Amino acid sequence: MSILYEKKYNRWGYLPLILASLFLGAVFFTYGFAFERTIESFDDLHFFSEEISIWQNALGAALTLFCLTFTGYWCYSLLVNPTVFRITTEGFESIPNGVSSGFIPWSEVKEARLEIIKGSNAQGVYEEQILAVYFKNPDYYKNKQGEYVKTIMGVGEQTGFYDQLNTDSTREGVPLLIPASVFGDEITTVTTIFQKSTIKNES
Repeated sequence: MSILYEKKYNRWGYLPLILASLFLGAVFFTYGFAFERTIESFDDLHFFSEEISIWQNALGAALTLFCLTFTGYWCYSLLVNPTVFRITTEGFESIPNGVSSGFIPWSEVKEARLEIIKGSNAQGVYEEQILAVYFKNPDYYKNKQGEYVKTIMGVGEQTGFYDQLNTDSTREGVPLLIPASVFGDEITTVTTIFQKSTIKNES
């Protein structure tokens, strides 16, 4: 099994994430174990004061642990700089957000093409270019995921999010969507590899 393409992030891109998670962890720790509503100066901060409720302690501890977990993950990523996308002669694996798609063989892929999807955020509606991978079994990718991810995909189906992609009568189900920004200037190369590998597997 030969590697046709492999993508890693710039490892120093993890540094701001580490600093941000550490900062938030410090804020949550202070809230849970040192914050008092009557505070007027730093001299009034008393860690582990009996005046702080157990619920505030619990919430602060949980949020701090959450941030430290991400800090550990980002530190690991900074040191190891793991592969976020790999294409081989047998198939591919997508891990852009730390959650692996699992290895997907070319025999399961129906087609791959660049698409434009619409989304919305606080600034309004935006458009994003993505690489959409469709499968011979429309539910193949969805069935590979855990229950939490399946639930999110189910919401996308119910709200009609995937309808903007499944306009062709030959396409249906939940495709694997990979932001083109993951590949940067190499998006055309990646798309070509996908299309050639899919055609080769059909022949």
